[in-house]
Amino acid sequence: MALSAIAVALAALGLVGAAPAQHAGDAAVAAAPPYIMVSGPRLAKPVLLSDWSENLVLITAAAASPEATAADLRSLRGRPRFDLALYWGWPLDSPPPTKASDASAHGAFYPAYRGRQALIRMKIEGDDNTRIASPRVLKILAKHGVPTRL
Repeated sequence: MALSAIAVALAALGLVGAAPAQHAGDAAVAAAPPYIMVSGPRLAKPVLLSDWSENLVLITAAAASPEATAADLRSLRGRPRFDLALYWGWPLDSPPPTKASDASAHGAFYPAYRGRQALIRMKIEGDDNTRIASPRVLKILAKHGVPTRL
């Protein structure tokens, strides 16, 4: 699938908004933030995902994941989670972000817990999307040391 088609599909799902282009020559680069920071009390320090291409795969995989059920959504209260800070439009000539509070959008990753499946939630441009974290989402997060099961 061409990058422009991915951007259109993600925009239709409400997972992305109109962010400025990040790389010259790429028509669809607004489909992923240049940085995603994962933080939470179960991490020794925040994890910064700084590979734009990998962030695109993560966002695309989350968008393609099945929607969470009503039962999944009810199970979120009191469940362990990690904050996902998305830095849409972060200037590439600036130093990488160091604080989650500087992000332009936030979501959450809920690792698999007590028999419940892992979920990912992203709220961008006012749309809240909670999805079952696909194996691809889990693989990327695990690669960076984010626990996918507690």
